[in-house]
Amino acid sequence: MLNLKYLFRSLDAKGIIELVNFLEEKLHSEGWIQISHDSEGVFKYRMVKSGRNIDYYLPNIKTTKKNFIKFISAYLRQKKYLTILYRNSTGKFLDDQPICEMWGIRIMILDNTSLMEMIPLMELYEAYTTNINTGNNLPANKYTIFCGEEGRINGWEKSNN
Repeated sequence: MLNLKYLFRSLDAKGIIELVNFLEEKLHSEGWIQISHDSEGVFKYRMVKSGRNIDYYLPNIKTTKKNFIKFISAYLRQKKYLTILYRNSTGKFLDDQPICEMWGIRIMILDNTSLMEMIPLMELYEAYTTNINTGNNLPANKYTIFCGEEGRINGWEKSNN
């Protein structure tokens, strides 16, 4: 499992495999991964669990775990900074709607060393509940659990709905 006790850690090829294994461990049935460098370049992957097998799709073309790992490595070498947002179905429901977890991870290269940082819980939550144009608060999605090293924020406890 990904060692979340350290805010930053070296992220070599083994670290990227560890990161992908962390995403797989969180996977209940279906997960969506958004990898971006800036607002211009966003890549979306989907993971689907069927029994013990996990399939990867970009966006609807089936690929392999090995190719997914290669993509993260190559994109990181090219851009030097990536943000990964991971939305994972928990298999639970509220008002007949699926409840999902939301995780955020930043990966960067500094001085020839790759580092990984879990996005702090409040930063992730505020990013999803703040209008970027006005700065006004937006209601939390009541079907989302925002996750970080510090804990969890349940959207249904913060939502106005």
